[in-house]
Amino acid sequence: MKGFDFFLRNSHFTWVWMGQILSQSGARMVQMAMVWWIVSHLGVDAGKWTGLFMVAVAIPPLLFSRFIGKCVDTFSSSRILVLTDSCTSVLLGCSSLIVKERDASLALLLATGFLVACCQSLIDPALNKSLYELIPKNDRYPEDQENGVALFATTQSLSNFGGAVLGAVTIGVMGMSQILLMACLFYFTASRFSKKAVFFSSTIDSPSKGDSGWEFLKRFGLLKKMVIGFGVVNFFTVPTLVILPLYTKKILGADSITLGALEGALWVGLFAGALGSRWVPESVDKLVIAGVCLLVLGITFCIPAFAVQSVLYGTMLFVSGLVLGVNNVKFLSLFQQVVPAEVKGRFFALLQYLIGASFPLGYFVFGWLCDLMSVRQTCLVQGMGVLLVSHYFWFLRRRISTGELSWESK
Repeated sequence: MKGFDFFLRNSHFTWVWMGQILSQSGARMVQMAMVWWIVSHLGVDAGKWTGLFMVAVAIPPLLFSRFIGKCVDTFSSSRILVLTDSCTSVLLGCSSLIVKERDASLALLLATGFLVACCQSLIDPALNKSLYELIPKNDRYPEDQENGVALFATTQSLSNFGGAVLGAVTIGVMGMSQILLMACLFYFTASRFSKKAVFFSSTIDSPSKGDSGWEFLKRFGLLKKMVIGFGVVNFFTVPTLVILPLYTKKILGADSITLGALEGALWVGLFAGALGSRWVPESVDKLVIAGVCLLVLGITFCIPAFAVQSVLYGTMLFVSGLVLGVNNVKFLSLFQQVVPAEVKGRFFALLQYLIGASFPLGYFVFGWLCDLMSVRQTCLVQGMGVLLVSHYFWFLRRRISTGELSWESK
C-alpha cells in the first residue's frame, strides 16, 4: 500500500474504516473504565464481579448468533452500521446522564456493558460482509481488496490499544459520566461516517447450499482437532483481561495509568506479531509454530507469578501478544488454503463461534480463581494450562507423521 493512494481510491471504505476505529476504541475505553471501577470499589469480590462483567460483554455474539446471522443477511450493511452505531451512542448518552445524576453502580455497568456488546455483535459481522461492498473489484488495482482485509484485521488491535490507553488515562482524570459521554460522541461520529459512505452491490456470490460449517468440519479430522485445541487455548488466554486489572491493583499496587500501559503492551505485541509473521518461513510446519508459540506463551504467563515488577510484567504481556499475533496470522492463512472456497463463509462463522464459546467460561472461572487464591497463583494456573495445551499440538504433529491424521477429508 503506497502512501494514501489506497484511501483516496476507496474513499467509501475510508469513511467506514475511520468510523469503526472510533467506535471500537470507544467500546474498549468504556470497558477498561468499567473494569477499573469494579476493581477499585468491590474489594474482596472484585475478581468474581470482574469475571461476570467480562462474561456479560462476551456472551451476546453466542446468545444471539442465529438472530445476528439472519439480520446481517437480510438488511443492508449500511443500514446495520448506521443504526447500531446510533443506538449505541444513545445508550451511552443515557448511561452518562444516569451516572451524572445518581453515580455509577454495578448493575448499571453490567447492563450498559451487555447492551453495548449486543450492538457490537451486529457491527462486527456487518463489517466483514461490507468489505467487498465498499471496495468493488478493480482490475487496475487487484490488490485493493486484500489490502482492505489487512486494514480491517489490524484495526481491532489498534483500536483496542488506543481505547485501553485512553480509558486508563481518562478514568484517572475524569469521572465515569464523562467517559461514557466521550464514547457516545465516538459512536455518533462513526454513524455519520457510515452514513456518508456508499455501499456498492456485493461482488460475492450467494452461499451455496450443502454442508453446514459443522458438517464440513466433521469430515476433516485434523482441522476439527485444531479448532477444538484453539478453543481450549482461548479458555486460558482470554482471562488475561480479567487477571490484568487485578494484578495491577492488588499485586503491583499501581493506578489506572499503569493498567493502560500494561494492556497497551499486550495489544502492541499482537499488532507486532501480526506484522512480523511474514518473516516466519512458509516452509515451517504450522503445528511446530503452534507448539513453540504456546510454549513461549505459557512461560510468559508463569513468570509474573514468581517475579513482581511492572516493567517485567509489561514485557511478558508484549511477548505474549507477539507470539499470539504470529500464531493467529499463520493459522488463519492456513485455513484460507485448506478450506474450499464454497464453504469458507460457513467455516469461519463456525470457527468464530467455537472459539468464542470459551470466552465467558474462561472469564468466569479465572475471575472466581482470583478470589479463591492469590492473583499470582492464578497466573501460574493460567501458564501451566497453556503449557499443557502446547503438548496437544505436538501430539497432533506426531499423529500426522505416523499417518494417523491428514489434511484430506474422510
